[in-house]
Amino acid sequence: MLDRQKMEGLANTNFRHLGWNQYPGRVLILGVDVQGKPTIVYAIMGRSENSRNRQFVLDKKGNVRTEAIDASKVTNPELIIYPAVMSAGSLTVVSNGRQTETILERNDLSNGLRDWIYEPDKPNYTPRISATFERSTRLGQMAILRRTEYGGTERAIFVYAADGSIPAGFGMMLTTYDGDGDPLPSYTGGPKLVPLFETANTADIYWDTLNAGNRVALVTRTIELDPQLPSTTRIINK
Repeated sequence: MLDRQKMEGLANTNFRHLGWNQYPGRVLILGVDVQGKPTIVYAIMGRSENSRNRQFVLDKKGNVRTEAIDASKVTNPELIIYPAVMSAGSLTVVSNGRQTETILERNDLSNGLRDWIYEPDKPNYTPRISATFERSTRLGQMAILRRTEYGGTERAIFVYAADGSIPAGFGMMLTTYDGDGDPLPSYTGGPKLVPLFETANTADIYWDTLNAGNRVALVTRTIELDPQLPSTTRIINK
């Protein structure tokens, strides 16, 4: 394992690359902030009018969903309108699509993704990225489903146990794209190490680093390990 100084160097390099990336698409981070609290960051970006015509909304149950700003302009709602962050019991789920509900219903990341593949948005075939955090076991997991060159689905799941595999002040990041293009180049490789900050500052810092022309909305959820305490959700909409 890298020492903390080397981890900080690698995390900061990946953080700068995120800022340089004009279009990472959807950004998903699972980690532990500097105060030792499990934290999820999820951001959506958009190039088209359809993708930019949405915002995050927090409902009465504490779930976060995407919602159209102008419903009359929506096309392909199944690809842009979905529950982004949901919690039930000790499980929190975040994803870039409607698989969020299935994962929560089945109470398991791998089983929840069993019947899903990459998104059918030809020619981009956007990967599905998802993550879960189980408060009772302190187990974090991430997954990416992406199209292979033969048209199949590559399924990769990454497990971060409760043994400090993600130290305080760091997160693991997946995005949907490696950059801008036509078609958009799907994300390659596994999760990348990035920094996390104080609970109150993480949302603003990540929002500020995303491309100002393409960012649409961002949500952070900080999970209290004490089940008697509520999680903290912060939303930023463009």
